[in-house]
Amino acid sequence: MKLRLFCLLACLYMLVASRAEPWADSRVMYETTRALVDRGTLELNLPGPDFFFVIRDGKRYAVNAPGNIVALMPGYILFKALSRVRGAPLPLLYPLTSHVPSALLM
Repeated sequence: MKLRLFCLLACLYMLVASRAEPWADSRVMYETTRALVDRGTLELNLPGPDFFFVIRDGKRYAVNAPGNIVALMPGYILFKALSRVRGAPLPLLYPLTSHVPSALLM
């Protein structure tokens, strides 16, 4: 029963919640997740105001807590997997999968 309730609430949340692409500081977290999964580094090559970043030795890093970055990994890994499907609607998958972790953690 608990698993069914969890699945129902997660699906309802996904149905009614925002589907905006990550922006501002959440984009910095998402791009850090991408860098960690794809390249194994926390360094960012992302334009934006300096207050979004910690700058060390000329390299930019996210200010956000590492837990936030790790929490976004399932959504990005799901995006990578679904984007390999032929004809997948990438502009729609990106905002949808970026919200999966928050729906599951709610």
